[in-house]
Amino acid sequence: MGCKFSVIVPIYNVEKFLPTCIESVLSQSFKDFELILVNDGSTDNSLSICEKYAEKDSRIKVINKKNEGLFLARKSGLKEANGEYVVHIDGDDSCEPELLSYLDKNINEQKPDLIIYNYNLIDENNNFIEVNISPLGKENRLFNGDEKKDILKTMFENYKVNNIWIKCGKREFYNAEETDEYDYVVMGEDVIYSMPLLKNTERIFFTPEPLYNYRVNRSGVSRRIHTKYIYDFLKVRKCFFQTIESLNYDDLKQPFVRRYMHGVCNYLMKLHLLNNHSQYKKIYSDVKKSEIQKTAVTYQKKWGFANTVTWFICNPVFYPVSKLLSKLYYKKV
Repeated sequence: MGCKFSVIVPIYNVEKFLPTCIESVLSQSFKDFELILVNDGSTDNSLSICEKYAEKDSRIKVINKKNEGLFLARKSGLKEANGEYVVHIDGDDSCEPELLSYLDKNINEQKPDLIIYNYNLIDENNNFIEVNISPLGKENRLFNGDEKKDILKTMFENYKVNNIWIKCGKREFYNAEETDEYDYVVMGEDVIYSMPLLKNTERIFFTPEPLYNYRVNRSGVSRRIHTKYIYDFLKVRKCFFQTIESLNYDDLKQPFVRRYMHGVCNYLMKLHLLNNHSQYKKIYSDVKKSEIQKTAVTYQKKWGFANTVTWFICNPVFYPVSKLLSKLYYKKV
């Protein structure tokens, strides 16, 4: 049976916060939805919690799968979704009681393919901290056609718009096959998940209304630097650049590459703290061989002085110097 909204919740070892998350969906004033709980191989009581709620409410589907990460958990939920629109909520977050009602109202009025909304910051005990200040502005805005260029530019300049859990899109515009090569990306999976939506949609409505509650200082996801992250970074930026190309937004390419160079140099310098010279040398070589780095080289004259100098220092030839600079500049990770 179809419904208006499919709410997909990827879950991994969040038993402490999961009941709050599920209750925030079940207590919605708008009732025409299904709740898809995707247990991504949790080793705590998360699956048991999901099953107990499913016994009480027929709108709940439980998917139990092996641990493969957020990206594949979301895709598993999407395959089972029947809603006209899809909403994403992380298992240790929650949503406001009027989330679906507010979305439904604006869907009826604005006829959007995609809605982007704002969020609150809450602490471990569900206490309100503050409302996020969205870089998309303080007023409602409808982006039509090529106006979504502004959203793409904001996304590569400001991470606050990247999260998939502040986006509600028509299910027909989620094209899972477009992102198959990125299935095991850990850092930046929200961006990859968002790209087909931004590429395929024509009407995008933004509201500064805080409809989502994001829990800070969470313990479920590590924020530490890992060597794998730079490989994820390269894949995410490749996906981003391909989207810019597919939309023929040529004027975004140079600022995107400049921002990319800042990011890749930042990662390389941080990785001095985790790797020895031979390990770092391989990473640097892999970066140079990557598709996105080869693209960036074609814009080398536009990198900016700081990026150019930092990339030069990142060369393994200067490893002792750059490692020392990293230790002085970055906190221990």
